[in-house]
Amino acid sequence: MHDPDRLGLLWPLDGPGCLLVTSQDPSFARKSGFSTQNSMLIEGFNNEESGRMLERLTRRSNGGRVVAERIGGLPLAIAQIAALIHQNNWTFEEFVQALDTPRNKDPEDETASLSYVFDLVLSRLQYAKSLLDVLSLLDPDGIPEAMLKQYSIVAIEGYPTSDTAYAKARRELIRSSLIQRDNSLRNVMIHRLVTAYTQSKMSDARYREVFSAATRLLAQIWPFETLGWRGDILRWRKCEQLLPHILNLKRNEPRVIDSAKDDLSYCMLINNAGLYYCEIGQFAESQIFTKHAQSIAEAIRTNLKESSVGTEISVSLCDAVLAETFHNLGRISAETNQPDATLANFSRYNAMLLDQPNGGMQMNANRLAVSWFELGNAFMINQLWAEGERCFDRGMSIARRIENFAPWHFSQYYIVLGLVYCLTDRIDQATKVLEEGLQHRESVRRQDTDRSFVSGLFWYALGNVTASQGTFGQSLDYHEKALRQFSRTIGADHHHTGDVHVRIAEHYFRLKDFTVAK
Repeated sequence: MHDPDRLGLLWPLDGPGCLLVTSQDPSFARKSGFSTQNSMLIEGFNNEESGRMLERLTRRSNGGRVVAERIGGLPLAIAQIAALIHQNNWTFEEFVQALDTPRNKDPEDETASLSYVFDLVLSRLQYAKSLLDVLSLLDPDGIPEAMLKQYSIVAIEGYPTSDTAYAKARRELIRSSLIQRDNSLRNVMIHRLVTAYTQSKMSDARYREVFSAATRLLAQIWPFETLGWRGDILRWRKCEQLLPHILNLKRNEPRVIDSAKDDLSYCMLINNAGLYYCEIGQFAESQIFTKHAQSIAEAIRTNLKESSVGTEISVSLCDAVLAETFHNLGRISAETNQPDATLANFSRYNAMLLDQPNGGMQMNANRLAVSWFELGNAFMINQLWAEGERCFDRGMSIARRIENFAPWHFSQYYIVLGLVYCLTDRIDQATKVLEEGLQHRESVRRQDTDRSFVSGLFWYALGNVTASQGTFGQSLDYHEKALRQFSRTIGADHHHTGDVHVRIAEHYFRLKDFTVAK
């Protein structure tokens, strides 16, 4: 563990428990707020242990301790030295001679010795230097090789251009003990000391070049949500796997802050990470990422307006990304019960789509329809029922003109409209529109209900409507169906699951079954 903020996803939530946390950062306990009394510094090997390890790795006897006394007990350094000795067919004495080559360093400084080892290793790389540079900016605990193999989008000299070249570069890094490979997951791992040292050797220009390449590689496999109503949790699983790489890029961003203003791919990744956080109910993180993406998009737009030369990205494309940041902020505001902010953000989102009648944004009818549905939702949250219904009607009229239109693609339209009818005492209409929407969805997704939680939203809404009619038995059935589906899909910690737990507790409280209600 190297990022204390990620511990929030791991703490036990449903009872007592504890975590054993390890980190390669000696200051982790202090930065994460742990009591130093509850932390333990794990020392490196002593000279005897280091010598034995080195002899075992190199399959040599005697002399390992002499080397260990020079380089200390850090396992990574021992592994690097063993690889060097193998590659050069050195004896331990020959390695010590190489280590004693005159250099401007303190011979007692272990860090300097390790630095020398890294210099020696990196200087001998023939095929893998560019690949190593890219790896150093990604999350070191598991880098998918499928991402690294998007050769055509990397414009760095020396980066592999084929599977054969990639295999050769990977083999060189593995033999140098710079990376490891998980064959079952087809991931590679890299030690954090290697990433830190590799980054430190890059010039600012090189760093920006590599940052851009890493961003483009990640953008190629990040599961960007198709425009429309969200809810596909299969995407979430891939987001969860790839999110650490976005977090790592964001941590490395300060060194490229100016060039990030020209990188729309990076802006899109940050914004979509904000969307993912919103979908899983982590609204504070979602707000941070979305606001950051918004500031980058605005900076890019300003630069484009001021630039007199051509650019790869157009103002309209930048506006499309900027509009999505307002969409995210509207959803965050809606989920956190901020009526005014919800209306302001969704109004801006809708207006930005309408501002370009001949541009690329309005041509996407799916997106435009959703903007009207979201605006209707915002009016509803502000109890402006008539305005909300007009927006819903406008959105559906646009949606029906979409080629291959399918009502289940807009399931949440039926859910929100049903809620409007319920809140305005049109209970029969509410029931009808909810049952119609559920029927559309179930006709297509009946065998795939674990892929999305939207059916659960229908059952939750129908449970609320039938409760308002006084048919509590049927209401409880609907709410329990919603709970089962939420538990299978979005999990026990999502706020939708919490909402339905509250409803079910109300049912059992009404039945005076206080044990179950509790």
